[in-house]
Amino acid sequence: MRSTSLGHALTVVAIILTGCGGGDGSQSNPPVSTSSTDELDRSDDIKGVDADGNGVRDDIDRRIAAYPLTTEQKALLIKFAGAVEATHRTTQDDNSIAATVNELQKGIVCSAAAIPDYRSYVFELRAISLNTEARTKSYLQFQDKASGRRYSLVEESDC
Repeated sequence: MRSTSLGHALTVVAIILTGCGGGDGSQSNPPVSTSSTDELDRSDDIKGVDADGNGVRDDIDRRIAAYPLTTEQKALLIKFAGAVEATHRTTQDDNSIAATVNELQKGIVCSAAAIPDYRSYVFELRAISLNTEARTKSYLQFQDKASGRRYSLVEESDC
């Protein structure tokens, strides 16, 4: 169990610390073709439109809804996408940064436990979450704030 957790922890670190790429370039194809979903929000507003107030842009909600997954699996991806979106709202406060890193880790670890090929989903969601220059810069600023700190690892039992 510990080696599985270590593997997930390394994936978490790779996803959090990789700017826009997939690390080693071995990502699988996106889980849904873009033709099966509507246009992505590319507005200048970093937060985008979130009409239901769940912390995830509406275009990302629609993308997740199109995935061929169970309701429970989609809920895990919504939590992960919400954590990525939270990076735009995180303050310089150590507790706020740690809470956001914890949510990112939890989203990845819990998705890994429940979704085959979870990496392709989380990489795609992160990519479409950061689909403008302003969103990418905001995410990279969060990474700068979060780097060099110590965090507790999330375990599957935390899901």
